[in-house]
Amino acid sequence: MLKDNDKIIDDDLHIAEKFIKYLNKTYNKDFVLPFHPKEDNSIDALTHRESNPQEMLTIQIVKSDFNGWEALGKEGIYIVSRDRSEKILDTIVNPISHKSNRYSPDFKRDLILLLHGWWTVDEDVLNYFKNNCLDSFFRLQKTGFKEIWFVSERWDGPIYRLWPY
Repeated sequence: MLKDNDKIIDDDLHIAEKFIKYLNKTYNKDFVLPFHPKEDNSIDALTHRESNPQEMLTIQIVKSDFNGWEALGKEGIYIVSRDRSEKILDTIVNPISHKSNRYSPDFKRDLILLLHGWWTVDEDVLNYFKNNCLDSFFRLQKTGFKEIWFVSERWDGPIYRLWPY
């Protein structure tokens, strides 16, 4: 039987695996499937190049729209009638800010942050964010993460680079 922590690790590795497969295919890389480092709970997933094991990626994952996840878990409902700006704040900006405040600048410098994408966020919302929310977009730069990506939990959902642009 899986413990709650094991379920979280499995969810995180699923998102990290989807991201690594995308990187390998899109950018012709050869990263091995991600794994969870047993000795370090501050890292959700690690991977390295098969051709060069010294080239590693350190990955941290945060659920986008954790307020939506929480409401769904507690109340069994999810409100989808939010306007686009509120959805962007809840699903992109707030989770990134939340994770950014947890780590030192030195730690974040080599860290790739993956937003475990909520199913209601599609490419239209992500494109709107990138093209119309410049204040929020430039806040991503100030978070100090090496890269920030949105990885949809849907198998056919988008994988979208948020930072660097």
